[in-house]
Parts: sequence; structure tokens; C-alpha cells
Amino acid sequence: MSKFNIEESPLTPFLKRLFLTCSGGPFIDGYLLVVIGPALVQLAPLLLLDAHWKGMARGSFPCRTFPGGCVFWRSD
Repeated sequence: MSKFNIEESPLTPFLKRLFLTCSGGPFIDGYLLVVIGPALVQLAPLLLLDAHWKGMARGSFPCRTFPGGCVFWRSD
């Protein structure tokens, strides 16, 4: 009986799609975390945001992302 080595299996279209789907979520999370900082710098004077509301806007994204990753861990 021969052993199956997963590392030597061919790269099928399904595995390519699975890789792209699974790696897209962390990319989008990081992108949004980086974008919200400069966006708030420009929007704070227009929206008259004080330090409290800036902190609430910056802190709301990780508060939604981390529990969502734990609950909805499946990628597609």
C-alpha cells in the first residue's frame, strides 16, 4: 500500500481557487485597517469629530473583524 503525499499532488483549479479565496480575506482586512487612518485624518475636520469619535471609528473595525473571523471561519 503506497502512502499519499499531499505535497506532491497536482495543483488543480479547485486548489488555486481555494488558495485565492482563503488568502483574500486577510488581505482585505489589512487593507481596510491601513486605509481608515488616512481617511479619518481628512474626514475628521469635515465631520467635526473629536478624539472620542475618532477612536470609536478606528476601533469599530477590529471589533467586527476578529469575532467575525472566529464565528465565520469558512472561506467560501
